[in-house]
Amino acid sequence: MKLNKKMIDRLELSIRKIIDNYEPFVYGTDDVDFKFIKIDPYILWNRFQSNYTINLFYIFNKFLSYPAKNMARQHGLELVKRIKMVFPILKNADYDINMKTKNEYKKYEDELIPQVRKFLPEQKMTIKEEKYTEEYFQRMENRINKFLSRFKPLKSENFVGYTSIVGKEKYNDGLSVRIISLFEKPFTQDDSDRSNIQIKKMIPILRDGIPQLKDAEIKGGSSSTIESHKQNLEWELKCLGRKLDESTLPFNQTIKNGIKTRVFDENIDDHELKWHRDERDRIVEVVKGSGWKFQMDNELPKMLKEGDRFKIPSETFHRVIKGNGDLVIKIKEL
Repeated sequence: MKLNKKMIDRLELSIRKIIDNYEPFVYGTDDVDFKFIKIDPYILWNRFQSNYTINLFYIFNKFLSYPAKNMARQHGLELVKRIKMVFPILKNADYDINMKTKNEYKKYEDELIPQVRKFLPEQKMTIKEEKYTEEYFQRMENRINKFLSRFKPLKSENFVGYTSIVGKEKYNDGLSVRIISLFEKPFTQDDSDRSNIQIKKMIPILRDGIPQLKDAEIKGGSSSTIESHKQNLEWELKCLGRKLDESTLPFNQTIKNGIKTRVFDENIDDHELKWHRDERDRIVEVVKGSGWKFQMDNELPKMLKEGDRFKIPSETFHRVIKGNGDLVIKIKEL
C-alpha cells in the first residue's frame, strides 16, 4: 500500500463525503452537554507497526456516557467496513475509533495530529501509462463497475445498478467516462433525478479510488432501462471513439467517396432492427426496397419507396421495419 501526503488528503476528503452520505450517527438528549457534534476522519501512519490507521473521531459537546461510547463504536465499525469497501487501497489498514469531547478533540486537532503527520512516509505514486486500446477501455470499465457496485444502491424497487462506458474525450486525448443508472422497467423522473444526484456525489470518490481517472472527463449518462441501454450502447461507443463490433450490425456496408451504401438482407430477424440514434445529421436515399418502413421517434411508420430522400437529425431515435426482399440505402453524413 503506497500513499503519499497528497493522496491521503484526497482520501480524507472523500471519506468525509462518504460519512455525509452514510447512515447518520444519532445520539443526544435535551441536555446540550450530551449533544453529538460530528465525525472527523484522519489517515495516520503508525511507524511502530509500519501501517496506516483509519482514525474516526466521534466528537461530543461536553460529556460522554457509556451508552454513547458503545453506540459510537458500533457505528464506527460499520463505517470502517464501508470505507474499506469503497477504497480497496485501505483494506489492510488498521482502524481506531475515538470518542472525544469538543475540548479534548481540539488538542488532538491542534497538536497531536500535526505531529503524527510528520511521520507519513514520502512515497511517490507511479501510475503505469498504457496506450488506449479496446482491451484497456474494457479493463477500465470492469474496474469502474466493480468500484460502483460498492456504493449504496438507489432506493427504488426498479433500480438495477450503475454501469460505465469508457473511451476517449472528443476534443483531446484524455479519458472520458459515462456513468449510467440502469432500471428494470420504465422509471419515474424522480428516480432519474435521484440517481443523477447520487452519481455527482460518487464522481470525486471515484477519482480518488482509481488514480487513472484523476484528470478524466466523468459525466452521468442518461438513465436507462436495460433494454434501451442495449439499444443505445452502439451510439454511445461511437461517441467515445470506441471500436464497433461490425459483426453485430444488421446490414452490410461499403463506403465510396464518403457515401455509405447499406444492404439490409431480406432474411434479417425483426429484433435486429433496433431503435437507435446517430451522432451527426444525415441524408438518406432509398435505392431499393419493397414494403420496408421507416419510423422516427413519436411518429407513425412511413413506407419507403425507391428514390425517396429524407433527412435524419442527429441524436434522434429512429428505426427501419422489415419488408420484402433486400433494402438498399445510401447515406451521406453532414
